[in-house]
Amino acid sequence: MEEQLIFGYHKNKTRHSLLKKASTHQLAHIKDRIIRKVPTFLSSINPVFEESVQVAYMFCEIINGFRKGEKYKTFFSNSYLEAIHGAVKIARTASKEIYKKEEGKVIFYDPKKRYQFLFDPLQEGEEKALIPGVCFCTKIEIVQGLIQKNRSNVIVMSVDEYISEEDVREVIKKATKQNIVSIIDLSGLSIKSTKKLTANFLNQFDCVVWGEAYSDYQFPFGAFSTRDTIYKPWDSLKTCLTHSSTYGGNGMVLSYVKKILKKEFTIFNEKKYVRKFNKVENSTKSKYRMATSYINGYTNILFRTTTPMNFKKVSGSYFFKNRKKKVHEQKYLDCVGGSGCNLIGHNRKEIIHDIIDKHDHNIDYFSSLNTSMTQLTGLDICFMGNSGAGAVEIAMTMALLANKGKKKIVVFSGNYAGKTLIALNGTSDDHSNFEPLYAEVETINPYAGSARYDLEKILKTEAVALVWFEYIQGGVLLKLPPDLISLLNKHKNKYEYLIGVDEILHGVYRTGDFLSIQGTGLQPDIITFSKALSNMIFPISVTMMSEKIYQKASMENDKVVQFYKEIFKNQLAAHFALDVIRTLEKNNISQNVKKQSLFIKQQIESIFRNSELYRNVEMSGLHIRFNLTMKKYPFKLFAFSKISNIITHIFYEKGKIITYYGRMLPPLNISDAEVKVLIDGLTKVVNTPKWYYIWIGIKQYILIKYCTLTKR
Repeated sequence: MEEQLIFGYHKNKTRHSLLKKASTHQLAHIKDRIIRKVPTFLSSINPVFEESVQVAYMFCEIINGFRKGEKYKTFFSNSYLEAIHGAVKIARTASKEIYKKEEGKVIFYDPKKRYQFLFDPLQEGEEKALIPGVCFCTKIEIVQGLIQKNRSNVIVMSVDEYISEEDVREVIKKATKQNIVSIIDLSGLSIKSTKKLTANFLNQFDCVVWGEAYSDYQFPFGAFSTRDTIYKPWDSLKTCLTHSSTYGGNGMVLSYVKKILKKEFTIFNEKKYVRKFNKVENSTKSKYRMATSYINGYTNILFRTTTPMNFKKVSGSYFFKNRKKKVHEQKYLDCVGGSGCNLIGHNRKEIIHDIIDKHDHNIDYFSSLNTSMTQLTGLDICFMGNSGAGAVEIAMTMALLANKGKKKIVVFSGNYAGKTLIALNGTSDDHSNFEPLYAEVETINPYAGSARYDLEKILKTEAVALVWFEYIQGGVLLKLPPDLISLLNKHKNKYEYLIGVDEILHGVYRTGDFLSIQGTGLQPDIITFSKALSNMIFPISVTMMSEKIYQKASMENDKVVQFYKEIFKNQLAAHFALDVIRTLEKNNISQNVKKQSLFIKQQIESIFRNSELYRNVEMSGLHIRFNLTMKKYPFKLFAFSKISNIITHIFYEKGKIITYYGRMLPPLNISDAEVKVLIDGLTKVVNTPKWYYIWIGIKQYILIKYCTLTKR
């Protein structure tokens, strides 16, 4: 009998992966979905899969004890850690937006000491921690005393199997009176222990965090469910994308979670729930209505007004959709690619033959992956994770530990690194609602005239631990200026800062080379990867670092280093990633990217030459971005975000191409025939009459207003 896992450790306290070995049930589940060509990843803004709606509804029912109660909206993550970060983010937002409290202080009841060493790996204390403003307590009496003194905006209760419901109820009762947003963390409990909680217990909390137990520790999974009234600050067109995840809410994991929930909570097999689930599967309106109630109504609106993601089948480079009153399927070329995950196609049959049918528990796929990544990056040590944001968290934590005495992280405006509480330090945006955040972050505009001076000035302070960046920024698709790169190379040894490069979007041959930085002379100490290694099946990330960084970080805080080194290691995930690398090398994908990107660029420039509206195209390998002439009619009638929505819809409707707001991320193995489909579709879009843009804009406006007013 396999030993029970407790928080990533065996009962004997030896460090161990949080996830179990691949089971026959898990492998059969993956195989079945590939055979049926069911979608797994479509976009980072969480398309409304049937499974995501159903599981969100099921969590709400569990919270309310299967009785009527306030609705809870669920956001899906890739681990219990990500879920905790998300819960704290929404709680701090609600505290500031609803209760008008500005401090963002958090009381964190952590009896098993699962979190404090990760929030404060440098052991700097509450105010200077990597995630500051969090006061950790291991005794409920201390929590009660702090609440009595009104020392908090948010309270997190990470409960264990020895929970005293009476004590917790008393704490939450006092917290509620003081408008303190409350979170209960169930990720340390088994489902069996959760089921023992009495009725009307969970629904006292504003937010409930779920962990890997709900995937039976087979798939990366986490989630947080938030009371409707608390979720409101994120429930609008402007704020619905405040929190996002490339892998969160994916169909593969959630369909498995649904199975676990139906097995453990047999009430979900009763007729009432079966009818509800069937409605979601058979009625698009019912699915959208439930998504509005249990996920986020405004992400629905984005999809319904741009690219209706109601696809039942996806294979290779295409989505398939049944046409009304017609037998044959309409196919759409995938140029979203799971926001960059799709390198070699959806639901490849080779996955069954090469991975599912051959996966062997006696083979160490992780070691082989580490060897391959070392050969490709020149870095020795591989840490596995579940998402891009998770990889960045590991990278930043290791860099700060390894560069003891230096505190500053330098990032560039326009950079994107993820949306968890640590990854936010590398993401250029307004994070004021989630504060306090790590204070030692310096942001430089790389395209300003003073950029070189600004960067050199900070580096010369000798306080910089890490310079973190995407070499090609995903938002604007621009490379960092060569003079900044040369400056980083010039001073690296003298001022002893580390260089970390985010290759999550543009690494693994997206630009033609394995790394987007090839040819720059950069020698990073840390590199992160994620999307490209997923094989469009399994949430995964990889953080590569030098042996020197690993050893220095271990000397500073070995507990944190070993935790991250082992906790998310998974042999099945490694097998998927290894298969991607081997397939890319076998098919000489680098050459295909270089060939097709050159041809596509020539064709697009030829098409745009006679267009008043489409100015030019920027490309980095097979990442394509269109620049618009916004001063021309009818574009000048709309804001850029609005015209982007209109163009996305026209690409879908006229060109039969799935795009993402003026950007294309086609698969790297795109064939000549598929390139022709892309060019033909783009030609139709460019030749669309001007009045049609206005017509689509009006239709979208009316539909948005209707959906907003009716909440449907």
